[in-house]
Amino acid sequence: MAYPLVPMPTLGEFIARATTEFAATLQTTARDPVGPRGPARIRYLQRSPGMFAILPDLADTDPLTPSVLHTLCDQLSIPPETFGLTLE
Repeated sequence: MAYPLVPMPTLGEFIARATTEFAATLQTTARDPVGPRGPARIRYLQRSPGMFAILPDLADTDPLTPSVLHTLCDQLSIPPETFGLTLE
């Protein structure tokens, strides 16, 4: 089934598939910058040196929007079709 009929994955599901199927590693910044809500952990996925995607500030249970999912796939060179982002 093609987008827009396929349900979008949650952030946690995206991370799980990116790490198991595409050898990405989940990283966290070494120093937490302090923002208006206090210290902020910045998480990102990295596939190789220079190929990374900063993860959105969402709970792992929050579904991704098609736009955010497409951007993450593009930054990590993951085919968007893996997550159902195709138009047929």
